[in-house]
Amino acid sequence: MLTPDALISEKHENTSEQRKLVNGFPITAVVVEHETISRGVLAALLSCDGYRVFQTDDPIRAIFHFRAHDPDVLFVDLDMPHWTAIVQHALDRRANIFVVGMVGNKPVPDISDLKQCGIGVCLQKPVLYNDLRRTLSEYVYVQYAA
Repeated sequence: MLTPDALISEKHENTSEQRKLVNGFPITAVVVEHETISRGVLAALLSCDGYRVFQTDDPIRAIFHFRAHDPDVLFVDLDMPHWTAIVQHALDRRANIFVVGMVGNKPVPDISDLKQCGIGVCLQKPVLYNDLRRTLSEYVYVQYAA
């Protein structure tokens, strides 16, 4: 969960380097998180960095977002029921979607198990936004540069 204390410690700057576009369009992300405040904060920060963001706590609505918006990145709460179905649907819809798992109520699962499920990286909650930014720049932007 993104907490106010975690966010206060982050220095959030909005630079043109962070506002990268793919084929003239912002990178699209879907945030599936059961905590309302965490979901909203993450979506707002991603939006400030130039992402086009859709958010939900409902697996059915997440699937709707995949069909309607063809996202490039999925942020999924691994503490939610049915997260594996959400990830599988996203991967079936778009094989190269980058999936970021977020876990808070249990230890981070073994990364090899997560990779088999389609998770590209897993972050422990509270997620620090600079860590998330670094992850996105290492994986997502590299994918589009290739």
